[in-house]
Amino acid sequence: MQFTPREFYRHSLSRADLKPANVLISSVDGLSKVKIGDLGLAGPEGGNPRWVQPEAFRAPEVWTGVSCFHKADVWSIAAMILQRFDPNILGNADNIDKTLIHSMAWCLAKIILLFDPSCSSIPPPSDADKTLQAYFKLAQNLTTTQAEEDSDELLLQIPSFEVWADLAMDAGIPKVVLDIIRLLAVPNPTNRPSALQALQSPEYKALQKAAAAYGN
Repeated sequence: MQFTPREFYRHSLSRADLKPANVLISSVDGLSKVKIGDLGLAGPEGGNPRWVQPEAFRAPEVWTGVSCFHKADVWSIAAMILQRFDPNILGNADNIDKTLIHSMAWCLAKIILLFDPSCSSIPPPSDADKTLQAYFKLAQNLTTTQAEEDSDELLLQIPSFEVWADLAMDAGIPKVVLDIIRLLAVPNPTNRPSALQALQSPEYKALQKAAAAYGN
């Protein structure tokens, strides 16, 4: 059985395992097709245990204790595009001492620095989960250190997304691609578009138009 993004949304399903290794690209008669493979973790929204998404592509609300809902997959799409251009911009692969800084704090600090410097949009952990609260506070402390100190010794050298986007445009990344990341990578899932909304957006239509012109 095959599901389109619209059908996943319609049936209240989440994939929960979107990552580059599961994106399958084929070309037959010059027509490229993209499909998502390995749906072993797919299931009803909210039915997956927390932290089921791969670290680099995990939505901020999932980091803070919410199970996977449809819009967490939308975040993963934006994260995959980001990772294509900057492999360590998200995730935990560059945390050189994982015994000192937990993955949750490291990865969440990156998201905060990139997309939510005031840390006002990411749903906080439940008051009942003291462990998650401690990791969330550590993430906030990491971002404060980044903001206040001017040193090459800082743990995290992550700019705001707008600063990163300016550098990316200078490096030749098209504006339509950056606009799609802006559209999808919204820390608060309430304000993040669904897959259907994203597919109907002006940003996606502009990306389609640019891709068609590139192909010609």
